[in-house]
Amino acid sequence: MTKKEWLVLLLLAVALVLVRAPFINVPLERDEGEYACFAWQMTRGVMPYRDVITYISPGVFFLYQTAFLLFDHTIQGIRSFTLLYLLLTLGLFYYLARKLLGKQGAWLAGVIFIFLSTDPGILANMSQREIFASLPLMISFILLQKDLSSQRWYFAAGNGLVIALVFMIKPTTIVQLAFVLAVWAWYYIRTKEHRLFWQRILWLAAGLAFGISLFVFYFSAQQALADFLYWVFLFPRQQSQAIAAYYPTFNHVLISFKHHFKYILQNVFVSQLPLGIVLLASLIITFYKRQKALALYWLWFMLLLLSTAIGWHFRRQYFQLLIVPQALLIAWGLQYFYRALAGKERLAVNSYRVLVFIMVLYPFVNMMKQYYFITPNMISRKLYGPQVFSIARPIGEYIGSQTTPEDKIYILGSEPEVYFYSQRFLVGKHITAYTLTYDYGDPIARQKEVVQALKTELPLYIIKINQESSLYDYPAVHKKNVIFNEVFDLVNDKYTLVGFGFINYQKELLAFGRQQVAAYVPGTKTLPEELAYLYKSFGDYYPAVLIFRLKKPRGIS
Repeated sequence: MTKKEWLVLLLLAVALVLVRAPFINVPLERDEGEYACFAWQMTRGVMPYRDVITYISPGVFFLYQTAFLLFDHTIQGIRSFTLLYLLLTLGLFYYLARKLLGKQGAWLAGVIFIFLSTDPGILANMSQREIFASLPLMISFILLQKDLSSQRWYFAAGNGLVIALVFMIKPTTIVQLAFVLAVWAWYYIRTKEHRLFWQRILWLAAGLAFGISLFVFYFSAQQALADFLYWVFLFPRQQSQAIAAYYPTFNHVLISFKHHFKYILQNVFVSQLPLGIVLLASLIITFYKRQKALALYWLWFMLLLLSTAIGWHFRRQYFQLLIVPQALLIAWGLQYFYRALAGKERLAVNSYRVLVFIMVLYPFVNMMKQYYFITPNMISRKLYGPQVFSIARPIGEYIGSQTTPEDKIYILGSEPEVYFYSQRFLVGKHITAYTLTYDYGDPIARQKEVVQALKTELPLYIIKINQESSLYDYPAVHKKNVIFNEVFDLVNDKYTLVGFGFINYQKELLAFGRQQVAAYVPGTKTLPEELAYLYKSFGDYYPAVLIFRLKKPRGIS
């Protein structure tokens, strides 16, 4: 590349740093908390799947461990690593964009990539596993291009290895395997090179097997192979079967899709509306003008779009998987219209340049206006609503200050970030309530296992999360469960209320220690009376977190 291009790439990197700066200290949400918690626990000998239950594939745990190794065990360390990872992704993206769009279009694609990889509408400013999947997905695409042009075995084998690794980050990216096989089938059948097609498949399978075997050997060495295979491969199958049973007719599927599509329109496409219009125009032009060079990119985009809908859960962060092909196709559409105006009147050309400048600049200005001048906690509430994420950090830090590393705690809910903030281990094996209350497998047996562990070990603190999204505690589900009443009976008998956290869209309310709690609950009351008084007093808040401490903890003053 020329010095001018290196300068452009440097400016793009600076822009990426600037637009992600407001989010460097935003509290972890529950998925990020789970990744961070397991990465921290693994450094202390606790093995996921064997010692603590999760159905998250392990690739993201190793990425978070890398973040801790390069930076530190903090939110800032995680976000800084994510930024560094995205800078590397941006560099490779510029290389790919340069091949498709040339020097003139690569910088524009880079600007669009920066916005999409920081878009709050798809939570791209956080550190979910989807954002980490973009780099290996792009490497797989480049290896596919290299293989089609040179037909060297190591490109096919390397692609299999990369697909295995990205699968271990986000399992739905297995569609990348379908994409590679489809392209090979089309190319080699059309050229009647069937022998090369089967050779490619064998080398791909070898790379794929090698990549998967790395994880198999690792967990086998840790005596956790059976647990790893069950929770990563078999448990999701049980989930899929339960979801299929939940949607017995095609009409139910349509109703679900309608509900989620409305959610997607409100939270995803609104933030990307101008660029989305260009993307749609690019699709129309591709078919109308028979732009064969773009067929590969559109097939890639469509299959990755399919991966966002597997399981009939349409979460905003899933759309991060589309960032790379989406940015390329939008930049191509903008460049196509610019070239169509070549030779026209100067006024038309300059007007188009101004329009593109406004279209690309507006999302950045709008994002910075909304997020650059507010606190990290306010950003969290703006992104997620009145979830407990913004109060989880002070709660975890309080628990950490009141305990020793040998003390254990238990959270009835799905907020593993509290374990991470407090640097304390949990009682039992279930780090989230989802494995206890989801109707997959035998949840009642798992609940009884946790209750027995709680009665045996008596954690120093029990934290109860009173949010449906954290507990999966819906009325129809609650009737089947035993854990809620069992834990309440245990708390009522052996624990005392020593803290709480309430939250709504505008503000938070926290109290730590009996003295602060007594300021809100005057007089001597039983635990049910205290809780009833709190709920009545703070009705305009969402009851979020209740903190209970063992009445006579051993070895603690």
